[in-house]
Amino acid sequence: MRTSNSICLLCQENPADKENSHIVPKFMTKSILGKSSDKRGYRVLSDRLHERPEFTQDSDKESHILCISCELYFSVIETYISTRLHNRIWDIRHQENFISNQSLEGTVYKVCAEIDPLVFNLFLFSIVWRCSITSSFTFSDFKIGERESELIRVALHSVKRTKQNELIERLAYPINPMPKFHFILATAEYFPDSSMNLVCWDEADNDWSFVLYLNEYILWVSFDNHPRLNVFEYLNTNHQSNVKLVFLSVGRWNEVREALLHTIFKKHPIQ
Repeated sequence: MRTSNSICLLCQENPADKENSHIVPKFMTKSILGKSSDKRGYRVLSDRLHERPEFTQDSDKESHILCISCELYFSVIETYISTRLHNRIWDIRHQENFISNQSLEGTVYKVCAEIDPLVFNLFLFSIVWRCSITSSFTFSDFKIGERESELIRVALHSVKRTKQNELIERLAYPINPMPKFHFILATAEYFPDSSMNLVCWDEADNDWSFVLYLNEYILWVSFDNHPRLNVFEYLNTNHQSNVKLVFLSVGRWNEVREALLHTIFKKHPIQ
């Protein structure tokens, strides 16, 4: 068990003295718990679906995986994204910041031209990395390869800053090495009831490495450069392109959620 005397898993220098670090940024998960006056969620193990679910009032947290300084660094990144993306993407007053597009196949997406793609990539890196290194309830059996984990850790740590303006200034210069993975982030046009959403992960059944279900977002990730992924390249947000966010219809979002639940029950049928 990790303690305050353990070494921070990100910087590998300071004591891991931060307690209760959220694994997935809180702004991404808080709506799944319902109204603040009646927060209520449930934790369910996929291989114990017959058991009574565990009640919770917060998303996964873990102590002593980060130092206070690295936690503050992640907070800087999260504040940037929550302010410029999460708090604006559904707000009609800020739609001039997002350019709507539709592919020939009918995929609707928005280009977030005012969001720094490097900060966005660091944000996605931080989520994937934390989900992989944690032993918390939801992601305890989620692990990425050692090579990918170390590439992400080194990239994150190499630009560590605890003030937003200093981070933006640092990102004017190259990050070396900068991992080049495939990311697609999706959400829905709106959510009639976010408490019906899920926070979990699943193995992908195609050329994607895995999928993270993060309440009002779905993140597809691939660490491999499969040629078949080229058809999604226009949606891929790498550090050299504008940030894109796929918008699914409410019906399509519900279909994805139901398909995930079907997969879980198929893998772990109730005896």
